[in-house]
Amino acid sequence: MLRALGRLTWATERAVSDSGDRFLPPNELLTLGYFDEMKIGYHDDGESSLGPTIATLSLGAKATMLIRMKYKYYNGFSKAKKILYDDPVLEGCQLEEHRRELKDKLDSGTITRQDYERRRKEAPKKCRGAEAPPFIKMELHHGDLVVMHGEKLQKYFEHSVIPEEKLRFALTARYIKPEHVDESEWKKGEFSLSPDQIYDGK
Repeated sequence: MLRALGRLTWATERAVSDSGDRFLPPNELLTLGYFDEMKIGYHDDGESSLGPTIATLSLGAKATMLIRMKYKYYNGFSKAKKILYDDPVLEGCQLEEHRRELKDKLDSGTITRQDYERRRKEAPKKCRGAEAPPFIKMELHHGDLVVMHGEKLQKYFEHSVIPEEKLRFALTARYIKPEHVDESEWKKGEFSLSPDQIYDGK
């Protein structure tokens, strides 16, 4: 397990260093087992107690990982038809051109917030709410590493993993923010990898 964590720590550091962000070494290793017909539906790892980087090591059977835009950001409104107050207008979203034009006019002062909201409320009438199609599809094989970095990735997108055979394990390394853990539990996250557990990519 600790050797696996060594590989995940290496992958996390490489991904974060390339982005120029601060590296937070994983202090939690979550292990999930998938058996016959088991899968994890769409979800995110955006809890406030987690750092911005999630790294996963896939073991066993082949699986497919899908990443898609969350419903409210794809459509511009929630499933209850509530319009987003601050619409990020992500690339590939529904009515992207129309939503971006309205947002630009609001930001430039061409229209008021009241006018913006009135015109945005017409959106549910122009398109039926639908789940976003996957914009990333990855095949995960035994030994593959996946690193997801950035709080916005977890905020705006969600992912799902579907194993294609009977037995698969996923080892996920995450950074738990100390301020979200009782001080008496801090020692559980304090450890050092031994030289034979540290991975250097070779």
